[in-house]
Amino acid sequence: MVIHIETAVHQVIRVLYPWLRIQEHKWVDLISTLGKYKPKLHHHIVKWELPMTGSLKCNTDGATKGNPGPSFYGFCIRDHKGDLCYAQAGVLGQTNNVQAEARAILEALRYWVTTVDAEKVLETDSLTMINFIKGVWRVPWEISEIVEEIKTMIFKQGVKIQHIFREGNQLADFLANHAAEIDRKVEYQSFKELPSTGRKIINTDKQQIPTLRIRTRKINHHQA
Repeated sequence: MVIHIETAVHQVIRVLYPWLRIQEHKWVDLISTLGKYKPKLHHHIVKWELPMTGSLKCNTDGATKGNPGPSFYGFCIRDHKGDLCYAQAGVLGQTNNVQAEARAILEALRYWVTTVDAEKVLETDSLTMINFIKGVWRVPWEISEIVEEIKTMIFKQGVKIQHIFREGNQLADFLANHAAEIDRKVEYQSFKELPSTGRKIINTDKQQIPTLRIRTRKINHHQA
């Protein structure tokens, strides 16, 4: 089957830029249209928000070096002032991205529900996991047991789980990648014990300094 180059390029454009309405099929016209295209930029202000007084917030993240590949997790618990109560990062072995995010949430809950007696809010930048836990999407068989354990602990402990854009989840992200660098489990009981990068992130979050999230497509508050 022979496909003309103009037709192939037009199909690629439709896939990569579905919001563009391009009628031209000739090569010269396609190049001209794309050359004039100036994408509209959408922005959204993102920041890690302080929990309410009397509440604690836990942020989680999973990191995979390959998909699948060596995987790691990180989570951190902070109070209403933004001060660190506890942080942990560790090695998960060979998993894919979704499994790493699920295990990160599970590790956080296993620690949290047995050691902390306070109102709990858990945040993850994985909208996929949020949809699995809330029953919006069908759970893959390979993480079905993990998700069930997560849901059980959330229900029994009254944990509120919510999505946050990755720009507001920087401390958990740092911890997961830090575990990848040192390739072992670590725990931090205080701000002073954290590596300097982690301390800088905490100080930024405490000051409620926002990050600007910029995309060429409209940013939905419920999208990652």
